[in-house]
This record gives sequence, C-alpha cells and structure tokens, in this order.
Amino acid sequence: MLRRPIRFLVLLAVAGSALAAGAAEPVEPAELRYTMHFGGFHVADLHFEQERSAERYAAGIRIRTAGLADMVLRYKGTAAVDGVLLDGGLLRPERYGFRYKSRKSRRVVEVDYDPADSRATRVRSEKRGKPDRVEVPEELWQEVLDPLSAVLMLREEVRERAGEPGSFRTGVFDGRRRYELAATIGRPTVSDRDGMSTVEVAATIRPIAGFDPDDMTEREQREGYRFQAQFTEGPQALPLEIRTLNTRAIVVIRLAGCSGGTACATADAERGRRSG
Repeated sequence: MLRRPIRFLVLLAVAGSALAAGAAEPVEPAELRYTMHFGGFHVADLHFEQERSAERYAAGIRIRTAGLADMVLRYKGTAAVDGVLLDGGLLRPERYGFRYKSRKSRRVVEVDYDPADSRATRVRSEKRGKPDRVEVPEELWQEVLDPLSAVLMLREEVRERAGEPGSFRTGVFDGRRRYELAATIGRPTVSDRDGMSTVEVAATIRPIAGFDPDDMTEREQREGYRFQAQFTEGPQALPLEIRTLNTRAIVVIRLAGCSGGTACATADAERGRRSG
C-alpha cells in the first residue's frame, strides 16, 4: 500500500521545487522543506534547493521516507537539474538525473538535453546496477523539459501573471516516462480566517509513454494524475501545499520550513498563520 505514494512522489513532489527567484538577477541559494502525508500519516520528508544567476540555474530535491514508511521501504531519492536561462525567463535543461534506493531496489537515470531545441539527446538508465531499457521511443524525446524545470516554469507563470488567471502546458521527459503537465491558474483569493492571499493551481499529469498500467487505478488511467497546488500570491509565488484529487488515498505535501532566502520570512509567516 505504501509503495504507490512513493512511486507517485517522483511525479508529484517536484511541484514543491519552485523556489523564489528573479528571472534575470543573481539570488542567494534557498531551501524549502516539506512533509508528505498519505492517508493522514507522515510518510516522507522533502528538501528542495535552487541557485540561479542571470544565465544559469540549478535545482535539486532530496526525498526520504519517515516513520512507518521508512521502516517498511527505507526509501532515499535525489533528483537534480542544471541548465541555461534564455531571454524571457525561459528555462532549458542541459543535464537532469535522479537516483533512489530502497529495501528492494535501486535505480539511476541520467538525461542530457539540447537547450537549443528542447529535446533529450542521451539517456543512461540502470536498475540494481545493470543497464535498463528505456521504454519511451526517441520520437517522444522532442519538445520536452525535465520535471524540475517544468514545474519551475509553472511557478514562473504563476508569478508573472500577477493575479491574472491563465493556463500552462509543457511536455516532460525524465528518462523513464513521457507525460504532459497541464495547469490552470486561478485568481488570488483571500482567506476569511487569516487574510492570507493565495493562488490555486489545478494541474494534471497526463501519461503518454513509459507508465505501467498496473501501477495506476482505472481513474488515474482515464483522467491522468490530478492535483491541486496552493501558492502564495505575489512576486515570490511559493508553493504552500500540494494535494492529489483522484488517487485512491489522498497525498498531501505541506510546507514545513524555509531558509536561505529573503522570501523565507514571508513563507514562514504564512505557514504559521495557516497552522495557527
């Protein structure tokens, strides 16, 4: 039962990696810390980091199971990307990779991208130390981003819209799976309880290739993976919470802390008001 949310974590958790950063000026490194809950239980901790300058960016995520989930699975995973910033704040990856190990398995995947035309050029995949076949055909490696860059771009869209509704869509290829990330960005709303202004984003991960139908419910196969994210309203656009909408048991990722950047004071204050 616990393996499904951990597998889903690889797709969903990167949505929390959209750290605050200006599109064209140097910023200090920042870190966001999240807790993941499945069926009401705390099952994992997530840490996100990003560095960005006028021409380049890098981002990373660390995931580790917690509590009972750690006793059962002992899952540890990391993912990282570095790439270039183009005119207009466009992010284009050059290298992306993720690796994990658990009680029963371990995997390493590395992907090279050509930032000039948004396509993957090379994939290295290993499972339990042996080469693993890439199930996604090369014709689907075109016009794609890696997962971290895709959601960083979504966060940029939320920030740049400055309260105006809109939509976002991009192809994603992580070396194992090809899917489409589509999102609808709502208008800011103000909480009657604490006066906090947030922006709701309804998003869908639509599987295209590389997914195992046995790992998906019938509803997920029909609708894709649907989730809702809540961002702070304003220039920082920090993700406060991510929640699945159509999974067998609800997965919730909540902001637990922030450090290393000027946006953290705002994020921690809003998190405190939310939990108070």
